[in-house]
Amino acid sequence: MTPGVLSVFTCFLFAGNIHFPANVIQANSLQTEASYAAKAEHYDNALKLYTQELNLLLASGRRADAGAVYVELAQISHIRGAFPAAEAAYKHGLDLLKRYGPRDDSRLVGGMDGLGWLYVTWGRNFEASRLMEESRLLAERAELSSNALLDHLDTQAAYFTVIGQYSEAQKEWKHALDIRNATWGPDSREYAILLLHFGQASALYHDYPNAERMFRQYLDIEARESGGSLVSRAAAQAELGHVYVQTRNFPEAQHWFDEAMRIFHGAPDTAPLIYSMALCYVGDYYMARGNWNAAEQQYRQALSIREKLLGDNHAAAACMISLSNALKKLHLKHEARQLVARANAILSAEKGPFQDQTVDVLALRNQ
Repeated sequence: MTPGVLSVFTCFLFAGNIHFPANVIQANSLQTEASYAAKAEHYDNALKLYTQELNLLLASGRRADAGAVYVELAQISHIRGAFPAAEAAYKHGLDLLKRYGPRDDSRLVGGMDGLGWLYVTWGRNFEASRLMEESRLLAERAELSSNALLDHLDTQAAYFTVIGQYSEAQKEWKHALDIRNATWGPDSREYAILLLHFGQASALYHDYPNAERMFRQYLDIEARESGGSLVSRAAAQAELGHVYVQTRNFPEAQHWFDEAMRIFHGAPDTAPLIYSMALCYVGDYYMARGNWNAAEQQYRQALSIREKLLGDNHAAAACMISLSNALKKLHLKHEARQLVARANAILSAEKGPFQDQTVDVLALRNQ
């Protein structure tokens, strides 16, 4: 969760001094508190604070700023897997920003990217493609701050990865990392999340040495700092475990999965879809070690989460295929065939710009 864009304040000039109305100061304070709460994954508190800020902004007629807060609320719902609520908040926020903000309001870019990525994760491919293209065009006109530009490049790179344009994704992430490193330094926590996302994409395209390097760099940065996102840290640990499964380094894989699951088991509902991704990776580990029963349990738990939150979706279909492979090893071939048939039906129905519908897009840009 990145910090929200601070509201634009109306100011009054008296005798050479700037004085802010009380409601402006209060809104600014609420925005700061809510942003910190969201970054610390205290989402209930963040929702309460953002809602208070939203009511204050609407009451004072600052509708464009209220639109930006709706986008912040949407991001939290997105992380929590409440997709209909996230969609409604994104749409409401974008409507206010378009109607009451400047034509090239940079906050529109973030809102469009957020809604577009929601549609990617949801499997609504054509809507995702439209929003991502619209966001790119607006970003070319808008004057984006460094933070807004990095968020935009990150999301666009993840989208290019999903549609099979990995070379374009690499360009976007490398550009973003160049800006980050020049602004804050390569060892700063600021936008270190780019390393995690670029590493995830590298792993999806089987560039395991690069993925391992980026995950370890990200985790080294996190280890030097207190606080930070526990979910992102657990995601990186699970991703690193996944890399070691693919490279057959099972002792290292086990170590990193244990670290990740210690965090996830402490707060499984904070980011349930990311937790389901980690469960699938652990299932892959057990499959590689020939423990079919343990693999089945992990895949079933992951599938239950995805079906509850997403319904018949490509992410659920990917999990069905993994579960069917475990069931075949357990000689439960009838259920395995049923799962494969369901998965194929889902993937056939989700026709769109994505080249590889079995790519687990939950592994990208969800922290």
